[in-house]
Amino acid sequence: MSEQYHIKGWQKLINDVVIGIAYFRTVDQPWYICDFEPTATFEKYRAIFDTYATLINNPEDAPTELDPDVYYEMNIENLDMKLFPFGEVWRGAIFVAQIYDGREAWLRPL
Repeated sequence: MSEQYHIKGWQKLINDVVIGIAYFRTVDQPWYICDFEPTATFEKYRAIFDTYATLINNPEDAPTELDPDVYYEMNIENLDMKLFPFGEVWRGAIFVAQIYDGREAWLRPL
């Protein structure tokens, strides 16, 4: 990972525990695309994010038939995830977060 990625990003917390760090890479409006560095705690939540990513990208392979918005609200929004920014990045409390394969995070302010 290039040094520039370590200059800015977000710590992601659930219940005041860091689940990973999202290092800003680029913008694809309205998304902030990041390299994601998970902590061991992320493994507790990985299946939730993997299911959501499958619902978005390959719904025919998803383990649930829930609408992606309903799934997100029930399973991810209820985690009360918080972002703690560092460097010159977007700062806000309301966002959508997608994590792909525990390596890439997409953040969208609402």
